[in-house]
Amino acid sequence: MQIKILYSISGFDSFAAAYCAWLKYENAADYQEVLYSQVRRYKSPKIFVDFLNLDGDEVFVLGIPFFSREILDEIDSRCKLTIVSNKRFITGCEALTIGSDKQAACQLSWELFGHKDKKQPLLFSTIYDCEYTSGTEHSRLVLRNMGTYSYKFYLWKKALAALDSNPLSFAQEGKAIERAFQGNIDRHLCLKHEFSMGNLKGCAVNAHIMYHTELFNRINDTCTYDLVVLYYTLSKSLNIAFSMKINNTDSEIIQNHFFGNSVPGFNPNRCVLPYDKFYNAISNVL
Repeated sequence: MQIKILYSISGFDSFAAAYCAWLKYENAADYQEVLYSQVRRYKSPKIFVDFLNLDGDEVFVLGIPFFSREILDEIDSRCKLTIVSNKRFITGCEALTIGSDKQAACQLSWELFGHKDKKQPLLFSTIYDCEYTSGTEHSRLVLRNMGTYSYKFYLWKKALAALDSNPLSFAQEGKAIERAFQGNIDRHLCLKHEFSMGNLKGCAVNAHIMYHTELFNRINDTCTYDLVVLYYTLSKSLNIAFSMKINNTDSEIIQNHFFGNSVPGFNPNRCVLPYDKFYNAISNVL
């Protein structure tokens, strides 16, 4: 029976929980990052679990917020399943579930994987503070610095040691990173394209996905648009990832105007299209 650790990087909590497992198992387990886009692509739970190649394994689902009850039930029917999650994301699956509304998945995993007698990394309480409560300024700066580290277990081990040894210095580094981040937001805002679509007013910005949430917030704080389109591309050979923020109109109107019926299950908050389809659709406003 192989041990498989499933995690996501949609936030810090899930990977931090997987880090706890890595400290115990290291190379004796298989670590699989799961993407929300994969869940959407394989709509059938059976096909999705086939894709993950889970059969007869001991599986730990750690802090993944987007697994449905049906997916977890399908994994449970094939494997020995343990779910670790903040109670916000518990679905009611009958598999062994370790959950709490007072702890993040990483804090629960620290005990589950045998580290209870060791001091818990400061990062874990910081993650709970930011991802499950309103979060302090110090916590946000710590996570801003943490976000510069790749999702590699050995790199996180070094980062967590640096944070534990000097939390104030780690947060100050995060403050410098935040200033640079906001400077990049300012530069992107200077390059936004404004457009009209009938009676609707909109703007479009080409920016890396990492800037999309903050761009949405900054644009809406300073301007009133019916539609904000954020998109990002590295190469013409790749698909375009883009997001839309729709304030005062029906998303169906936007879909029909830009894409006709070419995007089944259109979700204005997150779409991916081939390069040519995206630019054919939006070229009239850029």
